[in-house]
Amino acid sequence: MKLTVALLFVGLAVCHAQNNNPFAFRGSFRNRRPSNRFSSFNQGPSRPSSGGGAVHDSDSQYDYHFSWLNGERSLPGGSAVNSYCRRLGPGWTGVSIESAGKNSFIQRLIGRDVPYIWTGATKQGRGFVWSNGNPVGATFSDWSHTGGARRPQPDNRDPPENCLAVLGSHVYNDGIKWHDVKCSHTKPTVCERRKS
Repeated sequence: MKLTVALLFVGLAVCHAQNNNPFAFRGSFRNRRPSNRFSSFNQGPSRPSSGGGAVHDSDSQYDYHFSWLNGERSLPGGSAVNSYCRRLGPGWTGVSIESAGKNSFIQRLIGRDVPYIWTGATKQGRGFVWSNGNPVGATFSDWSHTGGARRPQPDNRDPPENCLAVLGSHVYNDGIKWHDVKCSHTKPTVCERRKS
């Protein structure tokens, strides 16, 4: 018993020396890859794209890049997300979630790899628009029915909430859902590029 307790303390001391905080969340998504549970999404090894950005996953229509696998976990929303994606090369934009299949793909990432992400959507006028120019909700939506103020999203609770984030179920205990969020908050993102 004494040996077990001694080994436990030694292990914690080593973790603390290496990370300064053995219980910190920050290392939990380092170099993690999502599982391939959905047959419509084919994940191959990370490979350079013709535009310079690494492709971390793909389906029949899009290549995907995950900022956290590129060391970028703290992007502000809106224009910063879309600028990051454009720097990957021609055709890259912040992700647009316009189908149940793509929403499931994003939910899987949040359930396993990251606690939340920015999308490419921003508020324009009274509604949100995806980075590809399509209105949010025109073909699919998954807004939360609750949030910090217990009101359906988008609610502009902490104005101005002009960016669309997908938040994990731990944030408001409402599942992995869409929320309008102040763009100054920082999160990782998913970029996409339509295949030619």
